[in-house]
Amino acid sequence: MLKSNFKNKFTSSILFLVMLFTTFASNQLKAGLFDTCYTKKFKIKINAAKSIDTCAKDIKLTVSYTGNPTYIYWNDGYYGGTRTVNKTGDYQVVAYDSVYCMDTSNHVKVTLNENYISVYAWGKAGPDISLCNNEEVILNCYSTSKIRWNTGDTVSSLTVTKTGKYFAVSKSLNGCFDTSMIYNIKTINFSNVKIKANGDTILCQGDSVQLEATGITGKMGWYPAYSYDKKIFAKTSGTYSVYAYDSASGCSGYSNRITVQIITPPTEKLCMVTVDTVMNRNKLVWEKSTGMRIVSYNIYKESNFAGVFDLLGSVPFDSASSFIDTTSNPKQRPFTYYLAAVDSCGNESEETKYYTHTTLHLSANLGVSGENNLNWSDYLGIYPLNTYYIYRSNKGGAFKALGSVAATVHSYSDLTPPSGSNRYYIGIVGNTDCQGAKTMINSNMVAFGFLNSENINKSNIKISPNPFNDNLTIQDAPIGSMIAIYNTQGQILHEEKCTQANVNLNLKDLSSGLYFLNVGNNYTTKIIKN
Repeated sequence: MLKSNFKNKFTSSILFLVMLFTTFASNQLKAGLFDTCYTKKFKIKINAAKSIDTCAKDIKLTVSYTGNPTYIYWNDGYYGGTRTVNKTGDYQVVAYDSVYCMDTSNHVKVTLNENYISVYAWGKAGPDISLCNNEEVILNCYSTSKIRWNTGDTVSSLTVTKTGKYFAVSKSLNGCFDTSMIYNIKTINFSNVKIKANGDTILCQGDSVQLEATGITGKMGWYPAYSYDKKIFAKTSGTYSVYAYDSASGCSGYSNRITVQIITPPTEKLCMVTVDTVMNRNKLVWEKSTGMRIVSYNIYKESNFAGVFDLLGSVPFDSASSFIDTTSNPKQRPFTYYLAAVDSCGNESEETKYYTHTTLHLSANLGVSGENNLNWSDYLGIYPLNTYYIYRSNKGGAFKALGSVAATVHSYSDLTPPSGSNRYYIGIVGNTDCQGAKTMINSNMVAFGFLNSENINKSNIKISPNPFNDNLTIQDAPIGSMIAIYNTQGQILHEEKCTQANVNLNLKDLSSGLYFLNVGNNYTTKIIKN
């Protein structure tokens, strides 16, 4: 039933449309319009070749016609008799009159260069770009066709680090070329900005060195010195460089660096002052500091006025780091010394005088009951000082430890000394300023059973001649003992072993003056060379 109703309605609609068209056609025939609507009434024509193939981005097309068409339409929707075509395609024009009769033109096939190419710099505004201090820039290319950079690269992103002009070229399917915007790249490298030192850069206190900047084309400034001159004088320790700025490009950078070292006089310290067992004189010992431009060491000894020190002597840096004070007898009293390092400019540290050492002085007396009483002064210069050791030798034998006391104690009595001659000295085992090493420091020696230490030197040894010229003869020397000759500073100038009782010494290399001759452990005397 439903199917039958739908069929009847559809048939009725078709009949209505046929009747409507028949009525319209009848009216048009009566008016005579179909006689002219499809004729070449306007003779409209596109004034161009049938096919146009160009590398231009666009082309202008014009239309010619006769009569007065009311409307002129292009097949892509544009209106008018003249237009610019910017897209490849097939073009035709239709003209209408007021009653919509039309006339069509010829067809024109247009093929344009439809390449699209664009280059932009990542993070930089072009086309003029300055690169600072080995900086780089990435040029990105977008194109509808394959591209090639003027460098020969075919990548889409080109990394640029050198001065030059950069652009990309693309080729369309119809063989047309297109070129991107040209980028002008300029590299600003501050590697040519350099500084140099016109002299030594390791200086003594109070000296200076001239530093000079070269390769500067723009503004500049020194660091850490505050100066804008191309030459400065560096008077303090530091690492110097130049900051340069190119105002045209906005680039800036630093030069190479030069380190200037002003060496202040080092505060050298004595390690200890002990009594030399050969010379029986105060011996000063220290350690050398390298790399401080030290040329010598001055030895100072306190005078008879407290706190006033006199220059006692000087020791070259390349000599042994010790000094024997031949002018002072350690048996007499304590002596106070300090050491001062002298740099190549003759400077000494002011602080060094506060690091003094005062010797350990031992005195003795015989007790009423036959005991040997020992008394000594404090050794000053080593901290902390914990213990004093007492050493004794009987009848010229080896010294042995007799006992020890706390450093707060300054006396000791040997209540039952053995018979015969006895010698004593006080020793310290302390941490000195010589790399913390524990070193024995000796006091002077005292003796019971003979008058003084000169008796030790009494023996059968004979020296001749004295004074001497070049040769010195020693008679009755103990075979196997060591012979040593010292200058007044305690430095050993000649040393040899006795292989026979009579020894002839050739001392022609010694300068004229006073010397000390030591044979074995028990003989020391003065000798003079003419």
